[in-house]
Amino acid sequence: MISVIVSKEVRCTLRLAVARAAAAAVNAELGMTAVWQVGVALVSDSRIRTLNKMFRGRDAVTDVLSFADATDTVGWPESGEYLGDIIISYPQAARQAKQAGVTIKQEVSLLIVHGLLHLLGYDHEQSRAAAAVMDQLQQRCVRRLGFPLDMRYNKQKTARLV
Repeated sequence: MISVIVSKEVRCTLRLAVARAAAAAVNAELGMTAVWQVGVALVSDSRIRTLNKMFRGRDAVTDVLSFADATDTVGWPESGEYLGDIIISYPQAARQAKQAGVTIKQEVSLLIVHGLLHLLGYDHEQSRAAAAVMDQLQQRCVRRLGFPLDMRYNKQKTARLV
């Protein structure tokens, strides 16, 4: 099980329950029983652009970044340990939600699921096979949230209805 702490740098209407529900969906899908801590920060475009440039060498706004705990060891950590942080650009998530015709709650939930899967070692940038595995897990987690749609990323990394 993953417990979540949310920090808001930007003004938004999302509640902690959104992050907790996304974490619960990942917990259930992966059958996790250990309890881990995760931080989620909703930030501005300028903040995420700075972080993206600093840590990934990409001078551009992105929707979500995941930072695993630096003390991470091979395999899943022990219960009670800190997994890392998920940083979400709230303005970018809002733009993507509008473009895709989904709610901001659905888009942010998808981004939290996506970030959690990265923190747990899944990486869609590794290979096509790894991307397929991560996409399937992400879809199953989103369905567990009860959304009346499937959300997937297209090549522009915008959520869309399928």
